[in-house]
Amino acid sequence: MIWTTDQGGFLRRGSFGRIWRRAVVESVGAPCWIHDLRHTHASWLIAAGEHPKAIQTRLGHSSIQVTIDRYGHLMDGLDDQTADRLDAIAQSVRGPGVAQDPSPTDLQSRRNSRWEQGFAS
Repeated sequence: MIWTTDQGGFLRRGSFGRIWRRAVVESVGAPCWIHDLRHTHASWLIAAGEHPKAIQTRLGHSSIQVTIDRYGHLMDGLDDQTADRLDAIAQSVRGPGVAQDPSPTDLQSRRNSRWEQGFAS
C-alpha cells in the first residue's frame, strides 16, 4: 500500500505509525495492527457472499486451501445461500402460477399407485 500526505507526497513510515496509532486509540482502541485491516477486508468479503476463489486471489494466498483454513470458520451459512439460489432457479424454471413441488409423501403415494397399476394390467 502507498499512503500519501495531504499534498500528494509519499507518507514516511514513521509518520504513518504516528497517524495509525492515534487513529486506533480514537476509534477501536489498542491493540489493533495494520494487518488486522487485511482480516477485516476478508471478513467483509465473506459476509458479502464473495466466492472463496476470488478472496484467495485478492489476498494473494498460494492456494484455496490456505484461504479456507484461515477464514473457513466465517463461511458458515454458505450452504443456506446455495439452497436459496437453487430455490430461486427452481422458481424461475417453474414459472408463475405453477404449484409448488409435491411433498415427499405425495411423491411416494404416486409411485405406489403406479406400482400397483403395473400389477393390475
